[in-house]
Amino acid sequence: DHLISRRYMSEALRRTGWAVKHCGNAEEALLRYRTWNPRLVITDLNLPGANGIELAEKLAQCASNNGQSITILLVSAQTSPALEQRARSAGIDGVLRKPLELNQFRKLLCGLTANRKHRVNGNERDTGQTEPLPHTDEDLLHLFRAELQDRLPELENHLLCGCLEEAESVIHQLTASAAICGHQALEIRLREFDAACRQQADASHLASAFSRFHRCARSELEYPLAPGSG
Repeated sequence: DHLISRRYMSEALRRTGWAVKHCGNAEEALLRYRTWNPRLVITDLNLPGANGIELAEKLAQCASNNGQSITILLVSAQTSPALEQRARSAGIDGVLRKPLELNQFRKLLCGLTANRKHRVNGNERDTGQTEPLPHTDEDLLHLFRAELQDRLPELENHLLCGCLEEAESVIHQLTASAAICGHQALEIRLREFDAACRQQADASHLASAFSRFHRCARSELEYPLAPGSG
């Protein structure tokens, strides 16, 4: 459901030889599946409406009813043996932890497509070959800046209200975006901030972690984006 992650994954898949369509929620994904019958579905755990495990159960049932096979991968900021067991029971083939590391994701895609051919734009293509994947592009940078601008006040409000779980949800999405867009300094500050939230640190520790992240974020927003960057 996260726009920047969806666009990044879509481009990575395309450059590994897959034809790709992306959706913003579980209901849309089910409708798309019934009309397109994809071989591979990658879903986030937390989606608007039904979650990724509920979506996987419905997709696996649809595939079984139609005598088709489908590979389903679940992406989550938090993984655990219990979550992996639930995922397997729902027909999910693998659980990936966010934010995805570029090289690991590409190796996974190559493994899924090794020695297989997939139809792309009406033509069969050897999916064992990959094209270079830029680490970022200008469109993603603009999207990231807009997301950062919009979510800073929301994150600050969660902290003031003591809503650490809600704050962590925002932090996870921003961390994924920072990693995808190559903002290492901001990613480090977000991970420090996330650790403080998860450890339920005292107010002064939380405030200090937020302050370091906030200064880094404001610096990014105030720095002019060079033409043709990315």
